[in-house]
Amino acid sequence: KVMASGAQEPAVDLTDSSVTVSGYNANQTGKQTITVEYEGIQKTFEITVKNTVKTIEITAPTKTTYGHGDTLSLEGGKIEVTYADGTKQTPEMTSDMVTETSTGSSVNMSPNESEYGENHKVTKNLTIKYEEDGTQKTATYEIEIINKITSIKMHTTPKTNYNVNDALDVTNGEILVTRQTGEPEVKEITQDMVTGFDSSKENTKLPLKVTYTENGETKETSYEVSVKDSVTSISIKANPSKTEYKYGESLDLTGATISVVKGSGTTDIPITDNMVSGYDPTTVGKQTVKVSYGGKDTTFEVTVKDYVKDITLTAPTKTEYKYGEALDLTGGQVQKVMASGAQEPAVDLTDSS
Repeated sequence: KVMASGAQEPAVDLTDSSVTVSGYNANQTGKQTITVEYEGIQKTFEITVKNTVKTIEITAPTKTTYGHGDTLSLEGGKIEVTYADGTKQTPEMTSDMVTETSTGSSVNMSPNESEYGENHKVTKNLTIKYEEDGTQKTATYEIEIINKITSIKMHTTPKTNYNVNDALDVTNGEILVTRQTGEPEVKEITQDMVTGFDSSKENTKLPLKVTYTENGETKETSYEVSVKDSVTSISIKANPSKTEYKYGESLDLTGATISVVKGSGTTDIPITDNMVSGYDPTTVGKQTVKVSYGGKDTTFEVTVKDYVKDITLTAPTKTEYKYGEALDLTGGQVQKVMASGAQEPAVDLTDSS
């Protein structure tokens, strides 16, 4: 009380029964004017009722898979704050609220190559933290960062020349795989990576597609092969009807055939003059004749025999006789003249041959 005389009176607590306090509403936020009445006199003061945080709920973002260097997406993430009066607000989730759980630092979306495992992926646990009016809430979730493949190309080309009906052979075939970070890696080509192979018919420029898939990413490259109906082997099906020849006699291929094996199957064809080599009609004895076809060889044998082409006669010493005298062949000889020119010994006319 402030007395008219200026006399000092002891102060009374506002909670005293002689004091009337009005105007306060605990369930109304904002500024309020409180009225105090004492001894018939009123005075006022102001207070503020704050709408305090009751709960905070955090929903993690929906995107959890990223490529190396991607920007962290907060799409689908939600913060919901419930206040004491039951009202709710959803403040915006920002990237500075998200840290790596293990370090507390901002999220590194471009890890070093060494951080990626054999499967070229790294998993990170993230923490979302939101604080308001002294109330703090955290939530964690995981993301996966993939060192994605960006391209592939041929590194070592496998077999490119095929025969009709051959099977695909990718032995020693390799591709070079390039990813978002790190050095390119050599990968072996497997049968299931190659499509487009068809050896049922000839095609000297057949393109084959090589497809490589890793962590959901697929890339393609190609190489070219040639398919030909090539000869794989030949063999004598039938020898010539004539296999013995006189010296100087030409080769006769009548009746001679070979079996030709190709990718498409086996056929029998006649042997022609342009297929054979090695026959010499002026060489006496057995000869091996070579047959060549489609880059393959086989042989058959013939025999060349010398023969008597003429004879040389040396008359006997005695050439005049008396009537009734017996023939005297002394000194007479005969000698064979061979077709090859070989010298044979002379034979006396008296020889039994």
